[in-house]
Amino acid sequence: MEVEHTMWPSGNQALPLFMIGCIVILSMIFTDIFTKCMKKVKILQEDVEFEIDEKLGTYFECISPWDRKTWLAQEVHSN
Repeated sequence: MEVEHTMWPSGNQALPLFMIGCIVILSMIFTDIFTKCMKKVKILQEDVEFEIDEKLGTYFECISPWDRKTWLAQEVHSN
């Protein structure tokens, strides 16, 4: 009985996909760590998210009365 308990992988069809998966995961981890270090050293700027509140109503409140009637008529007709 031959067993494949060797130091090197056997080289079947799953090996390239496994290697690419490991490379992708490691690159994602190291990229995240690298950007955090760059932000801590202040070489890379923090991403600023702007929060804009225009105090608008819903879509139905913002359209004109004629469009509201048209939309409601189409909805009733479809139902």
